[in-house]
Amino acid sequence: MTEFNGVDWLLADNEQGPIIHENSDEALNQLSEWLNTPEGEIYGNPAWGNPLKKFKHEDLENEDIMILLENAVIRKAMLDLPHLRISNIRTTLVDIDNYYLQISTPWGEVEKKL
Repeated sequence: MTEFNGVDWLLADNEQGPIIHENSDEALNQLSEWLNTPEGEIYGNPAWGNPLKKFKHEDLENEDIMILLENAVIRKAMLDLPHLRISNIRTTLVDIDNYYLQISTPWGEVEKKL
């Protein structure tokens, strides 16, 4: 299994200084950063980030749209984070404008309300 080390993407710190994530925590940290960064937001690498802005005005009650959203997330995550393995993705409609996106990896899960 690949070893990961990195600083918390929100630059959080504790009494010892910046929080350093290792191994499985860092893999989930990178996925969280990617999930919270839309395409076009990174200076010098505008292609990096999630494609969720494309679905902002779509009818999320349509199951076909939710499947397209899940596939777009998987494809883009594989390009941007090739060292991570996604084992499962699930979208759950909360209401007409909001949904939960849950991404599972061998190291754990990342969930975001959108």
